[in-house]
Amino acid sequence: SVDTSQMNHLLWLDESNLLVCFEAGVIGQDLERELNKRGYTCGHEPDSYEFSSLGGWVATRASGMKKNVYGNIEDLVIDAKMVTSRGVIHKNSKVPRMSSGPDFQQIILGSEGTLGIITEVTLKIRPLPDCRVYDSVVFPDFESGVKCMREVAKQRCQPVSIRLMDNTQFRFGQALRPVENTYRNVLDSFKKTYLTRVYGFRLDSICVMTLLFEGKKSDVMSHKNCIAKIAVSFGGVTAGERNGERGYMLTFVIAYIRVRNIKLSVVFLKNIRIYLIIKIIDINKFLNVSLT
Repeated sequence: SVDTSQMNHLLWLDESNLLVCFEAGVIGQDLERELNKRGYTCGHEPDSYEFSSLGGWVATRASGMKKNVYGNIEDLVIDAKMVTSRGVIHKNSKVPRMSSGPDFQQIILGSEGTLGIITEVTLKIRPLPDCRVYDSVVFPDFESGVKCMREVAKQRCQPVSIRLMDNTQFRFGQALRPVENTYRNVLDSFKKTYLTRVYGFRLDSICVMTLLFEGKKSDVMSHKNCIAKIAVSFGGVTAGERNGERGYMLTFVIAYIRVRNIKLSVVFLKNIRIYLIIKIIDINKFLNVSLT
């Protein structure tokens, strides 16, 4: 293996064209910290954001939790330099696309280290958003949550992140919660009673949709209100900003657990992302399938 951790420098920043070039060994949180200091963001947040490198994102064709607005890594990369045994693959241009000839950047993306070593990456960036708001919605079952998310997509509502946690992941998140003070414990107990007694939700079947909105305050509130109305029509109950943030951060916590288990020689699957084709898949049957 090749250690690129010392290749972690910001090479240049083009504020006129909103582009930045980093060495490929920079870790995600360090990259974002450097951009934030200058008033920018790249918007790419995979679950391994605090451990993975920019070159790793390109080599694995990574997706991030904010892909709805910022795109996947292939949407952000303008140029990637790869050193191979035969020479260097490098577009050496700041333009987003070329119409002549095959695009060899697509060969670099997702190459998983089989073709060479990625040394530099040029990315699109954006100014930091004015407003950042979390939210969450509880549904009586997974199917209701999926139908709600489908309607959100149809109406072109635009949260930067929208994720649906099934009941297993919801209970896992509850188990990881830190010890709260007496007031919080009483309040959470009241909320559970309210969900089960008033709305008739079952704790062994409920699921949670977590949301993150970024942008101008007016746009954020517009999208948030739109999704809230859609969620109500599918039996959803708003669970608030605090639970939304906690659910969003749960993804990063799982990365820490994975690293710890690797050190203990324990195999740990970090997560599984699924695409549901609504008209073809019976969701209840899908959920009953055991993954082996």
